[in-house]
Amino acid sequence: MKPYRDITLSFAKLASKANNIDEHWGFICVAGTNEATVAFDVYKELTGQIKSYIDSFPLTFEINGVSATQEDIETYEQTPSAINNWKISLNKLPLIRVCHADGWRYNFFLNESTCLGWLQKQNPLLSECIFNSGEKNCIIVNNLSHCFGGVFTSFTSTDEKMTPRDQAEFSLPDRKKIRESLRIVTDQDISIFCPAYEVRIFGSSKLSQEFVNKASLALATSLLSEYYSFEKVIIDGFRRIELKLDDEKSKATEAFYRGLLELVDWIYSDRITIRKKLFHERLSLELSTNDSFVEALSRHSEKAIKQAKERYNFVIIDRKDAYLKELKELLKDVRAQSDLYANKLRSLLSNFLRDLLAALILIGFTIFTKFKDNQILEDIKLLDIVFFGLSIYYTFSVIMQSIVDTTDILISKRELTYWKNVTKELMPEEEFNHHIENALNPRRKSFIVIYMIVALGYIAIAISCYKFPMLLRNKSNEQSKQINLSTPSTHTNLSAPDKNKLEMKDSLFNTSQDKLSR
Repeated sequence: MKPYRDITLSFAKLASKANNIDEHWGFICVAGTNEATVAFDVYKELTGQIKSYIDSFPLTFEINGVSATQEDIETYEQTPSAINNWKISLNKLPLIRVCHADGWRYNFFLNESTCLGWLQKQNPLLSECIFNSGEKNCIIVNNLSHCFGGVFTSFTSTDEKMTPRDQAEFSLPDRKKIRESLRIVTDQDISIFCPAYEVRIFGSSKLSQEFVNKASLALATSLLSEYYSFEKVIIDGFRRIELKLDDEKSKATEAFYRGLLELVDWIYSDRITIRKKLFHERLSLELSTNDSFVEALSRHSEKAIKQAKERYNFVIIDRKDAYLKELKELLKDVRAQSDLYANKLRSLLSNFLRDLLAALILIGFTIFTKFKDNQILEDIKLLDIVFFGLSIYYTFSVIMQSIVDTTDILISKRELTYWKNVTKELMPEEEFNHHIENALNPRRKSFIVIYMIVALGYIAIAISCYKFPMLLRNKSNEQSKQINLSTPSTHTNLSAPDKNKLEMKDSLFNTSQDKLSR
């Protein structure tokens, strides 16, 4: 900021020797007829100061009505008596656009009255207003009587050091929040950046008073229900009232300005629609259609905000009770629906597995009742098919039940996450997680252990069914061998092929008899 102070002081020194000064927000022109040597010195100072900020050179030097080059300037320095008039002009816009490392943009005015005239022309409701840009703007005013400033706006002097505030006292809404809450019905580009209008004032001056007036107008506009024009605004309380925004006659006091900051902070901090409605309801009881909105706020805002806060507490308590009641009922209904879906799915799977098992038993029973002595070898193969089918059934059963149960658990987890998000306003997330862990963790652990045991049981049964025909066949072969060894041979006189056929028939007959006895 120091180089900008130096630029301001250099122009102030030049202005003290000038006959004419023309200064605006983005332009300054200083002209004179005498003291040309001072003009040369100041021009050199400004050249070095400006080049330290920007590459372009927005400074011009006219001598005798003609724009002078560097060679002309050096020539006229040798013959200052040849100079009838001089003029140094600066386009300030390239300097204003530079955002410095500290996050601020700087501009300057040579005197307080010029800055005051510029500020009076500003419309704090329009997006083109410098305060609604959302940028940090510091305005240096030569010999400013009293400085004032905040996080986004600062008016300071060349001979005073005012450290900009790093943290705002109030939490004021940005442009987006205001547009969501305020209905704007106009062709004008209305865009209010409230944080820029929060400043701390160190002493009263015309400039600070004008800024308070503009800031109060912007803050008051953010409290409206509808904005049509400066002559027509709406507040929607117990009755819908149309009135002017401001009559531009009254001046906002610093106490009123601070009250507006507090009011806007409270309304926009939470449940904006409810808080604004409660404030409007109370304010509408006091308003007269002859009053402007800003004037009405200055008279009644203190009582209105106090009663609105009291009513808000009761409204929130009633709403929370009703909300909790509705939430409990909704939770019961949703839980019942969830259980219904889960039970239907489990019932469907159970019926399917039961019918499948019944079909396998019926097929197996039919096969066993049709065993004949001369078909035993073929029936042994059918026996393999039946028990292999049972093995597949038990494997399929445990897989399907695992899929259904796992899906049910995952859906239940998602439901818990959903209800956790729903109840965030009523119960902290940490407390919610604590209840869930204490209630469900033991059940979750026991479920995993028991489910693993049951699943292993299903797998063991499936393996047993798969292995059973093989074990049965091995046992039958062993019994046949024992019978053959214990029975004397009665076929010694038979030929070898006939003897083998008779032995196989005896063995199969014995096996059939043993199975039928079982």
